[in-house]
Amino acid sequence: MPWIIGPGASGTVRATVDFRGKEGEIAKELLVGTVEATQTLMMIVKVPPMSPEMRVRNQAIAAANRQKVFQGDCAVCHAALAESRDGPDLFEAVCAVCHQAKHRAVMVPDLTVAKEKRDVAWWTRWIDEGRDGSLMPAFAQKHGGPLTPSQVESLVEYLLATFPAEPK
Repeated sequence: MPWIIGPGASGTVRATVDFRGKEGEIAKELLVGTVEATQTLMMIVKVPPMSPEMRVRNQAIAAANRQKVFQGDCAVCHAALAESRDGPDLFEAVCAVCHQAKHRAVMVPDLTVAKEKRDVAWWTRWIDEGRDGSLMPAFAQKHGGPLTPSQVESLVEYLLATFPAEPK
């Protein structure tokens, strides 16, 4: 960088778009500058939804080992996104993919509905340890997850401020 191309020449411009956890139409801007001017190009990308077969396969893998989402190829979408994030940004990167998915699986709790009292200890336990017998992995590093203690703390703070603490 910078990529240099002579006057009148042509070439290919490559752009990287992160599709992890996304579906539908995504619009991204690409800024192209020359010595004479700068132009913004708009890229529209259509990401197909995950097939029902792939969803079932992924759920079976997670049911066999809920920590699998932080290992191998799965870690690219479920662990790497946690790096250097906290609070709302961390929630969007690692929690919303399941808890706010357009086609949220029925076994994934709706966080906008409190079924019991949710305080600091409650949220911390769920994030740290996950839930045995479910697809919810343990996110704390001490249990094989990607989150540091300070990330867990920032996530708990965000969840307490954002979602109801008491059942209706």
